[in-house]
Amino acid sequence: MRIAFIWFCFTAVLASAPVAANEAPEFDFRNWTVSEDIEKYRMELHKLYSECSRTAIQREMSLHEATICAEVYTRLKLSFIPGSDYDRYKTLSPKTRAIGNAKGYTAYRAWLHRHVTAGTMIASSDDVN
Repeated sequence: MRIAFIWFCFTAVLASAPVAANEAPEFDFRNWTVSEDIEKYRMELHKLYSECSRTAIQREMSLHEATICAEVYTRLKLSFIPGSDYDRYKTLSPKTRAIGNAKGYTAYRAWLHRHVTAGTMIASSDDVN
């Protein structure tokens, strides 16, 4: 039930993805700006990712559920890479995906730290990893 709700919310969040994904034309952090659209998109993905984490702690997820949650997490990390696109990401070589994943993860953790430090977000146990 919970994952069905996450899937429903995820499809709604994806409706805002084109605005967020096209924020900058290149993978160049110097051109990156933070708009309200991208910030809202990230916050929604973070909420869904947190819900996935809580579900995984409570019980074993099905393959379908785990796949949805993995896509949510990947899209969250990619939201920090200017000009990135999930469909394009899937076509890249494993080595290139690993680089993008690492950069996105690092930027996501910095974003999370800024929000927790500023008091705009409360850290949870699933934010520790």
